[in-house]
Amino acid sequence: MSGHSERGPRWAVIAIGLSCVVFASSCGRSKIPEIQGKLPVFPVKGKLLMDGKPLANANLVFHPTTPLPKDASQILPHGRTSEDGGFTLTTYSDNDGAPAGKYRVTVSYRGTHQNLRTNEEPDLMPPAYRNPRASVLRTEVQEGDNDLPPLEIKLTPEQQQALNEVASPESE
Repeated sequence: MSGHSERGPRWAVIAIGLSCVVFASSCGRSKIPEIQGKLPVFPVKGKLLMDGKPLANANLVFHPTTPLPKDASQILPHGRTSEDGGFTLTTYSDNDGAPAGKYRVTVSYRGTHQNLRTNEEPDLMPPAYRNPRASVLRTEVQEGDNDLPPLEIKLTPEQQQALNEVASPESE
């Protein structure tokens, strides 16, 4: 009888172990389909300034100025600025960089108090910086590591005053 009671728990342990192996082997497979038409990407870092000061919590999107090949992925390089205005670009996976080429850069900014999950706040950036066809911010990504010159947003005094009034209500 003692042999029978030992066999039950041992088989249970083996069954659980096999289940874990099967489960673990399926975890390695990504649920995200492979991206077709990936272009080679190169590391890119830079800094975003507004009137000479770092701009935190801004989203950047790099729009190629020449059309991508028809069979190339249409995913655009993008990044988010940190407290010091620094950013790295992501195209296909976190911080992988961007394809080589010339770009117009758009900036979206909802203030320092923005709700990151819902983007409920309006975009505070003037159209000259958020419209990909009109953006005055331009840069180029080279093959190899890229440390871009700072991208500078220059606001008129009226734009700066309006941004200050809307962007930081907690400073009142």
